[in-house]
Amino acid sequence: MEQLVYNKVIRYANNNDLEWASHLINRVLSSFYKSDHFARAKHIFDQFINEDRNVFGGSLAGQYIAVAEDNLKSAGLIHFVERKKSTINVSLLIVHESFRGNGVGRSLLSYVEQYALEHGFHNLHCTIAGTNVVALKFLSSNGFSVIGTTKKRHRRRVVETSLLCKQVEDNACAV
Repeated sequence: MEQLVYNKVIRYANNNDLEWASHLINRVLSSFYKSDHFARAKHIFDQFINEDRNVFGGSLAGQYIAVAEDNLKSAGLIHFVERKKSTINVSLLIVHESFRGNGVGRSLLSYVEQYALEHGFHNLHCTIAGTNVVALKFLSSNGFSVIGTTKKRHRRRVVETSLLCKQVEDNACAV
């Protein structure tokens, strides 16, 4: 599924996006989480593009990566996963620093919302590091509400996170 929004094209990711996406994911997430973000990027790309199988041999369908291009330059990406209870989990939404404030993030969210509506999903969920005030403000301004907070152990460190939800239809957000 490809969508043209003004001068932005949103398309599914391909293997050519891996290097760019890996560096973007690492640069942005390193300030919030201590982890091997290059390995995470490769893992989600393998699952989406190469249709890797999980340890039980089942398909990992329902997991997608979309890339936004602005004037033919990679500008941002979103990774989303279909979940039970008519919910899509947005696990990554990252816009390259030089494209922030130009509607790229909003376009990526709209892309996922349209996908949700076309496939019968009612809610979008995401979990954000509590210290990521820019992302929290952005998501709030785009219709997401904080529905809970928790502390998670992540690589020997406790990270406070916020769970956010947005309704894409007139159904209550479910945890």
